[in-house]
Amino acid sequence: MALSEPTHHSNAVIYGCSGTVLTADEKNFFADARPVGFILFQRNCENPDQAQRLVDDLRACIGVSDAPVLIDQEGGRVRRLKPPHWWEAPAAAVFRQLALKDAALAVEAAHLNAQLIADELINL
Repeated sequence: MALSEPTHHSNAVIYGCSGTVLTADEKNFFADARPVGFILFQRNCENPDQAQRLVDDLRACIGVSDAPVLIDQEGGRVRRLKPPHWWEAPAAAVFRQLALKDAALAVEAAHLNAQLIADELINL
């Protein structure tokens, strides 16, 4: 293939957007840039229905229905999705404190926490 031929492959980059809905400029940019996926921040997520519409719109821009959508949702201060619409996961320090008393229980609690976060986000 010559270098001047267009491709339909994604670029190995992720992008975020400015708000809770895509602007026309963002839609055009994403369609042209064809990122491999996207990242969401707190400014992008008001409630689950709105966040789902945004994710659908982002994926539609690049024509990939299962494009990765990333979000930093560890718990504690590192939460982009917050109550009342999303679960308030504990900070990692909680698991550390528990590990000082019972390491096995801390591991189990951390796994359960991760599962709760994953279950909440899997449908985005």
